[in-house]
Amino acid sequence: MRNWAHSLILTLGLLAAPAVATPPQVVWITDALFAQNDEVVLVLRTIGDNHGSHFTTQTDTFLLTVDRADGGLRAVAPVERVVDHHLGEPEIDKTTFTPIDGAVNPYAVRAELNAAPLADPVVTDWQLARIAPDSLQVVEGEEVTHRIGFDALRAQLAASVRQTRDLLPVLHGPIPGAEPDPESIDFARECATDAVYARFEMDQTPPAMARMICEDREAGGVSTYWVTVPAVGG
Repeated sequence: MRNWAHSLILTLGLLAAPAVATPPQVVWITDALFAQNDEVVLVLRTIGDNHGSHFTTQTDTFLLTVDRADGGLRAVAPVERVVDHHLGEPEIDKTTFTPIDGAVNPYAVRAELNAAPLADPVVTDWQLARIAPDSLQVVEGEEVTHRIGFDALRAQLAASVRQTRDLLPVLHGPIPGAEPDPESIDFARECATDAVYARFEMDQTPPAMARMICEDREAGGVSTYWVTVPAVGG
Protein backbone atom coordinates (compact mmCIF):
# COMPACT_ATOMS: atom_id res chain seq x y z
CA MET A 1 0.00 0.00 0.00
CA ARG A 2 1.31 3.44 -0.83
CA ASN A 3 2.02 5.46 2.29
CA TRP A 4 1.94 9.17 3.01
CA ALA A 5 5.67 9.52 2.34
CA HIS A 6 5.24 8.17 -1.19
CA SER A 7 2.41 10.62 -1.79
CA LEU A 8 4.49 13.49 -0.45
CA ILE A 9 7.37 12.59 -2.76
CA LEU A 10 4.97 12.48 -5.70
CA THR A 11 3.51 15.87 -4.84
CA LEU A 12 6.93 17.47 -4.40
CA GLY A 13 8.05 15.96 -7.67
CA LEU A 14 5.09 17.48 -9.49
CA LEU A 15 5.72 20.87 -7.93
CA ALA A 16 9.36 20.70 -8.94
CA ALA A 17 8.65 19.59 -12.52
CA PRO A 18 9.89 21.92 -15.26
CA ALA A 19 7.52 24.74 -16.12
CA VAL A 20 7.46 23.59 -19.73
CA ALA A 21 5.50 20.52 -18.61
CA THR A 22 2.66 22.69 -17.33
CA PRO A 23 -0.13 23.03 -19.91
CA PRO A 24 -1.81 26.35 -20.62
CA GLN A 25 -5.14 27.06 -19.01
CA VAL A 26 -7.83 25.95 -21.42
CA VAL A 27 -11.57 26.63 -21.06
CA TRP A 28 -14.13 25.03 -23.33
CA ILE A 29 -17.92 24.97 -23.70
CA THR A 30 -20.11 22.00 -24.63
CA ASP A 31 -23.84 22.34 -25.34
CA ALA A 32 -26.28 19.43 -25.47
CA LEU A 33 -29.99 19.49 -26.29
CA PHE A 34 -32.04 18.33 -23.32
CA ALA A 35 -35.78 19.00 -23.74
CA GLN A 36 -38.41 20.91 -25.72
CA ASN A 37 -41.99 22.09 -25.65
CA ASP A 38 -43.95 24.37 -27.97
CA GLU A 39 -42.21 27.52 -26.73
CA VAL A 40 -38.69 26.67 -25.58
CA VAL A 41 -35.75 24.34 -25.98
CA LEU A 42 -33.73 23.38 -22.91
CA VAL A 43 -29.98 23.13 -23.41
CA LEU A 44 -27.47 21.74 -20.94
CA ARG A 45 -24.24 23.70 -21.14
CA THR A 46 -21.01 22.62 -19.48
CA ILE A 47 -17.97 24.84 -19.16
CA GLY A 48 -14.77 22.88 -18.62
CA ASP A 49 -11.54 24.36 -17.23
CA ASN A 50 -8.24 22.53 -16.74
CA HIS A 51 -6.88 25.22 -14.35
CA GLY A 52 -3.61 25.07 -16.27
CA SER A 53 -2.94 21.54 -14.99
CA HIS A 54 -2.80 18.02 -16.39
CA PHE A 55 -4.50 16.76 -13.24
CA THR A 56 -7.46 19.09 -12.68
CA THR A 57 -10.80 19.51 -14.41
CA GLN A 58 -13.46 21.98 -13.30
CA THR A 59 -16.92 21.39 -14.76
CA ASP A 60 -19.66 24.02 -14.43
CA THR A 61 -23.09 22.95 -15.69
CA PHE A 62 -25.97 25.27 -16.60
CA LEU A 63 -29.52 24.91 -17.87
CA LEU A 64 -30.39 27.31 -20.68
CA THR A 65 -34.02 27.98 -21.58
CA VAL A 66 -33.94 29.09 -25.22
CA ASP A 67 -36.89 30.79 -26.90
CA ARG A 68 -37.82 28.77 -29.97
CA ALA A 69 -38.92 31.86 -31.89
CA ASP A 70 -35.79 34.00 -31.77
CA GLY A 71 -33.06 32.11 -29.94
CA GLY A 72 -33.10 34.50 -26.99
CA LEU A 73 -32.44 33.21 -23.50
CA ARG A 74 -35.54 33.22 -21.33
CA ALA A 75 -33.60 31.88 -18.37
CA VAL A 76 -30.16 30.63 -17.38
CA ALA A 77 -29.70 28.67 -14.17
CA PRO A 78 -26.70 26.94 -12.60
CA VAL A 79 -26.93 23.20 -12.08
CA GLU A 80 -23.62 22.07 -10.63
CA ARG A 81 -19.97 23.03 -10.08
CA VAL A 82 -17.44 20.22 -9.67
CA VAL A 83 -13.66 20.38 -9.38
CA ASP A 84 -11.82 17.09 -9.82
CA HIS A 85 -8.14 16.65 -8.92
CA HIS A 86 -6.86 13.32 -10.20
CA LEU A 87 -3.22 12.30 -9.79
CA GLY A 88 -3.80 8.56 -9.60
CA GLU A 89 -3.03 8.65 -5.90
CA PRO A 90 -5.92 7.86 -3.51
CA GLU A 91 -4.32 9.96 -0.78
CA ILE A 92 -4.31 13.05 -3.00
CA ASP A 93 -7.20 12.60 -5.43
CA LYS A 94 -10.23 14.69 -4.54
CA THR A 95 -13.55 15.62 -6.12
CA THR A 96 -15.25 18.72 -4.71
CA PHE A 97 -18.88 19.68 -5.29
CA THR A 98 -19.24 23.39 -4.59
CA PRO A 99 -22.59 24.60 -3.15
CA ILE A 100 -24.09 27.26 -5.43
CA ASP A 101 -27.06 29.55 -4.90
CA GLY A 102 -30.05 29.06 -7.16
CA ALA A 103 -29.01 25.65 -8.45
CA VAL A 104 -31.76 23.78 -10.29
CA ASN A 105 -32.49 20.15 -11.06
CA PRO A 106 -32.85 20.04 -14.87
CA TYR A 107 -35.14 17.03 -14.71
CA ALA A 108 -37.47 18.87 -12.34
CA VAL A 109 -37.49 21.90 -14.66
CA ARG A 110 -38.25 19.65 -17.61
CA ALA A 111 -41.22 18.16 -15.78
CA GLU A 112 -42.44 21.58 -14.64
CA LEU A 113 -42.44 22.85 -18.24
CA ASN A 114 -44.02 19.63 -19.51
CA ALA A 115 -41.13 19.44 -21.96
CA ALA A 116 -40.36 16.29 -23.90
CA PRO A 117 -36.87 14.79 -23.67
CA LEU A 118 -34.57 15.81 -26.51
CA ALA A 119 -31.12 14.63 -27.54
CA ASP A 120 -28.58 15.80 -30.09
CA PRO A 121 -29.68 14.45 -33.49
CA VAL A 122 -27.54 12.41 -35.81
CA VAL A 123 -25.99 14.11 -38.81
CA THR A 124 -27.95 13.50 -42.01
CA ASP A 125 -27.21 14.00 -45.70
CA TRP A 126 -30.53 15.63 -46.54
CA GLN A 127 -30.40 18.45 -43.99
CA LEU A 128 -27.10 20.05 -43.04
CA ALA A 129 -25.67 23.21 -41.53
CA ARG A 130 -22.82 24.93 -43.31
CA ILE A 131 -20.61 27.98 -42.94
CA ALA A 132 -20.94 30.39 -45.87
CA PRO A 133 -18.66 33.42 -46.38
CA ASP A 134 -21.00 35.71 -44.43
CA SER A 135 -23.47 33.47 -42.60
CA LEU A 136 -24.40 30.14 -41.09
CA GLN A 137 -26.94 28.34 -43.26
CA VAL A 138 -29.17 25.29 -43.03
CA VAL A 139 -29.71 23.55 -46.34
CA GLU A 140 -31.99 20.81 -47.59
CA GLY A 141 -30.45 19.52 -50.77
CA GLU A 142 -29.47 22.70 -52.60
CA GLU A 143 -32.13 24.88 -50.95
CA VAL A 144 -31.15 27.27 -48.17
CA THR A 145 -34.01 27.03 -45.68
CA HIS A 146 -32.50 28.91 -42.72
CA ARG A 147 -29.83 31.58 -42.42
CA ILE A 148 -28.22 33.80 -39.80
CA GLY A 149 -25.60 36.45 -40.58
CA PHE A 150 -22.33 36.46 -38.67
CA ASP A 151 -23.14 39.69 -36.79
CA ALA A 152 -26.41 38.27 -35.43
CA LEU A 153 -24.74 34.92 -34.72
CA ARG A 154 -21.94 36.61 -32.81
CA ALA A 155 -24.43 38.63 -30.74
CA GLN A 156 -26.46 35.49 -29.93
CA LEU A 157 -23.40 33.54 -28.80
CA ALA A 158 -21.86 36.42 -26.87
CA ALA A 159 -25.06 37.01 -24.90
CA SER A 160 -25.45 33.36 -23.88
CA VAL A 161 -21.79 32.89 -22.95
CA ARG A 162 -21.79 36.11 -20.94
CA GLN A 163 -24.94 35.18 -19.02
CA THR A 164 -23.68 31.73 -18.08
CA ARG A 165 -20.28 33.00 -17.00
CA ASP A 166 -21.80 35.85 -14.98
CA LEU A 167 -23.61 33.24 -12.87
CA LEU A 168 -20.45 31.30 -12.05
CA PRO A 169 -17.22 33.26 -12.57
CA VAL A 170 -13.99 31.34 -13.08
CA LEU A 171 -12.31 29.95 -9.98
CA HIS A 172 -8.74 29.80 -11.26
CA GLY A 173 -7.40 32.90 -12.94
CA PRO A 174 -8.83 34.11 -15.17
CA ILE A 175 -5.83 33.94 -17.47
CA PRO A 176 -6.33 36.39 -20.35
CA GLY A 177 -7.25 34.57 -23.54
CA ALA A 178 -8.09 31.26 -21.86
CA GLU A 179 -11.87 31.56 -22.12
CA PRO A 180 -13.90 31.24 -25.32
CA ASP A 181 -14.71 34.70 -26.64
CA PRO A 182 -17.50 34.79 -29.26
CA GLU A 183 -16.64 38.40 -29.99
CA SER A 184 -13.33 37.34 -31.52
CA ILE A 185 -14.33 34.10 -33.29
CA ASP A 186 -13.52 33.97 -36.99
CA PHE A 187 -16.47 31.81 -37.98
CA ALA A 188 -15.20 31.12 -41.49
CA ARG A 189 -11.76 29.96 -40.32
CA GLU A 190 -12.30 28.55 -36.83
CA CYS A 191 -15.72 26.89 -36.93
CA ALA A 192 -17.46 23.95 -38.57
CA THR A 193 -21.07 22.80 -38.45
CA ASP A 194 -22.77 19.46 -38.68
CA ALA A 195 -26.07 18.46 -37.05
CA VAL A 196 -29.37 20.30 -37.40
CA TYR A 197 -32.46 20.12 -35.22
CA ALA A 198 -35.56 21.39 -37.01
CA ARG A 199 -39.04 20.89 -35.62
CA PHE A 200 -41.69 20.14 -38.21
CA GLU A 201 -44.83 22.28 -38.24
CA MET A 202 -47.63 22.01 -40.78
CA ASP A 203 -48.40 25.69 -41.37
CA GLN A 204 -44.97 27.35 -41.11
CA THR A 205 -41.21 26.85 -41.10
CA PRO A 206 -39.99 27.52 -37.57
CA PRO A 207 -36.40 28.44 -36.71
CA ALA A 208 -33.91 25.59 -36.72
CA MET A 209 -31.03 24.89 -34.37
CA ALA A 210 -27.56 24.08 -35.67
CA ARG A 211 -24.57 22.61 -33.90
CA MET A 212 -21.38 24.60 -34.36
CA ILE A 213 -17.88 23.46 -33.35
CA CYS A 214 -15.27 26.20 -32.91
CA GLU A 215 -11.57 25.89 -32.13
CA ASP A 216 -9.74 28.60 -30.23
CA ARG A 217 -6.43 28.49 -32.06
CA GLU A 218 -4.62 30.57 -29.44
CA ALA A 219 -5.84 28.85 -26.27
CA GLY A 220 -6.36 25.41 -27.82
CA GLY A 221 -9.91 24.80 -26.58
CA VAL A 222 -12.68 23.34 -28.75
CA SER A 223 -16.23 24.45 -27.95
CA THR A 224 -19.56 23.13 -29.20
CA TYR A 225 -22.61 25.40 -29.35
CA TRP A 226 -26.24 24.97 -30.34
CA VAL A 227 -27.41 28.16 -32.06
CA THR A 228 -30.81 29.26 -33.35
CA VAL A 229 -31.08 29.92 -37.08
CA PRO A 230 -34.14 31.81 -38.42
CA ALA A 231 -36.04 30.52 -41.43
CA VAL A 232 -35.36 32.31 -44.70
CA GLY A 233 -38.15 34.82 -45.14
CA GLY A 234 -39.37 34.16 -41.62
